[in-house]
Amino acid sequence: MRRWLGPADALLQQATWWTAVLCAARGSTALAALAGAAAIAAHLLARPGERVRLVRVLVAAAAYGFATDTLLAASGLVAFAGAGPVSPPWMVGLWAAFGAGLTASLAGVSRWPVPALLAAAAAAGPLAHRAGAARGAIWGRRVRAPRAGRVSGGPAGPRP
Repeated sequence: MRRWLGPADALLQQATWWTAVLCAARGSTALAALAGAAAIAAHLLARPGERVRLVRVLVAAAAYGFATDTLLAASGLVAFAGAGPVSPPWMVGLWAAFGAGLTASLAGVSRWPVPALLAAAAAAGPLAHRAGAARGAIWGRRVRAPRAGRVSGGPAGPRP
């Protein structure tokens, strides 16, 4: 692996998450989806010899995220900006970008034993969703959607 890949991906992961969440919270879900697409494109362009493996990981991560977030949304536990009972494209893009991270800045984590991965995911997943809720991109049973016209600029959304 190239020495610059891990640090570059760590910055890209942060930029992607913040861009997607802040855009979605302000109702620009198309721009939010482009954040994930840009991160994916950056990985595919910077790592041409690894494209087949990257695509496999990206698709697996996106499919997992789509399934779990759709289950959460359909059950009424969460609601995502710009979406109904199905995980929105901007969240699927974040999951795919996260998958790319598992081959770069998070490559060491991907080699952890399964119990450690499950424990980390059990902590990190809710924290990431809570952080998105704090920015107005995700709502849950305890976190309500902002009211229309609120000063924060967040969109009015469903109230699970």
